[in-house]
Order: sequence, then C-alpha cells, then structure tokens
Amino acid sequence: MDRVKLGEFFRSRPSTWFNLAEASCHRNHVVEARDKYYLILSSLPDEVVKKLGPLADGSQGYDDPYTALKTRVLELYAPTAWEDLDGLLHYKELANARPFALLTEMLALLPTNEPPGMLFKALWLSRLPSDMRSHV
Repeated sequence: MDRVKLGEFFRSRPSTWFNLAEASCHRNHVVEARDKYYLILSSLPDEVVKKLGPLADGSQGYDDPYTALKTRVLELYAPTAWEDLDGLLHYKELANARPFALLTEMLALLPTNEPPGMLFKALWLSRLPSDMRSHV
C-alpha cells in the first residue's frame, strides 16, 4: 500500500479524485474495501475528515467501509447538476485558450447524463473570440 500515491483532494470535483484514487488502488492491487477505506481516509484533508463524523472513527459496523466513505464524501462535496449548469452558464471566456481547451473545460461542467446539444454549442461558441467562431 505504500506505493499507492494519491494527489491532493479535488474539492470541486471529488468524483474525479475518487476515480484517480481507485485507478491507483487497482494498479497497485489494493482491492479490499477496508484497505481502500484506510488509504483514502488518511489521504483526505483534515476539514473533510472532520465532516465525516462517526464514519471517520473507524470502519467497524460497515460491510463496505470504502463505499460508505466515498458516498458520504460525494454527498458533502460533489456539485449538484444545477451548480454545474450554473457554472456553465457563467463560464468566462478564456482570452488565449484554444477552442478545444475551452470545449474540454466546459464539457466537464455538463452533468454526466447530459449530452452536449445545440444550447451547449451556442454557449461554447459565444465564448470564443469572434475571429475564431467563423473557423469553427
């Protein structure tokens, strides 16, 4: 378990952080729920752990402590679909951004079950400099 390296917790995108953590666990053969629980718990910032209450005091009483921990952290920190959409509506134009970079950042704000449609395309195009819009 010492080989598993977890980066800094993403407060704005905890599900992405958990995906990276799970990939690292998988790559290093950490498969037991209790082992993942302790690894993740020890990697979370203090202010996150404080909000976990009894879940942070030990894994006893949980059939799958890792899933309980992940579920609670996502409940506390994952943005709602409305927050993501509000961020998309108020997304600032990036002056020197390439169109694909801007597209990628804006796509990350779409709720996972929402495919990009015409409205999304219009929002993306409106943030591009006018001389780029005609090329795209």
